[in-house]
Amino acid sequence: MLKFDKVNFTYPDKTTALKNVSFEIEPGEFVYLIGHTGAGKTTLLRLILADLKPTKGRIFFEDKDIAQLKEWERQLLRQKIGVVFQGLNLLPELTIKENLFLRLELAGVDKKEYDSRIKKVLNRFNMSDKTNYFPSQLSGGEKQRIAMARALILDPLLIFADEPTGNLDPASSLDIIDELEKINKEGIMVIVSTHDKEIVNQKKHRVLTLNKGQLISDKRKGGYVSH
Repeated sequence: MLKFDKVNFTYPDKTTALKNVSFEIEPGEFVYLIGHTGAGKTTLLRLILADLKPTKGRIFFEDKDIAQLKEWERQLLRQKIGVVFQGLNLLPELTIKENLFLRLELAGVDKKEYDSRIKKVLNRFNMSDKTNYFPSQLSGGEKQRIAMARALILDPLLIFADEPTGNLDPASSLDIIDELEKINKEGIMVIVSTHDKEIVNQKKHRVLTLNKGQLISDKRKGGYVSH
């Protein structure tokens, strides 16, 4: 379970990014997080990853108060959370296999597991023939699939996808959400930060709406909320 309990966050320059935000997401839920630029979505992600600590309030993941974790515990937490970054964050000078190697290496995974883990995630996304390609040789949809493969390679409990359809055509966007739904059906919590109204309205799931740092709507039956 992921729980925000009256969370506030203010940056050192006095900018308030989140104001009294509370919600709970259960294991196996699929949730859209929507809101204009500056609404607080990125801050929320950084708080989940323990990159930031709440100014006020508490955040729980697996019943543990994230802010109270020791550094080594925060490292373990981040291994349980797979992030598909908006910019994908694939290193252009590395092949696809090398990009995935790096994720495993940074997590301290036994090198004996590297090949089997990489084979598993690439097969899942039908990308096994792209192992030695560089990111520049892939289409936008293929890059997104590799980013999802990297997010899954440590068998996380939560996937946070930040604008996963932002630069894709409608058909590719649907394919990506389909893949995230398949991941979700395996019991993995999925949070998708998006501006894509069509996707939210077509692929209905719970919708959390942020506006100027406040949670203004929690719509459990899906659909885009204008604000």
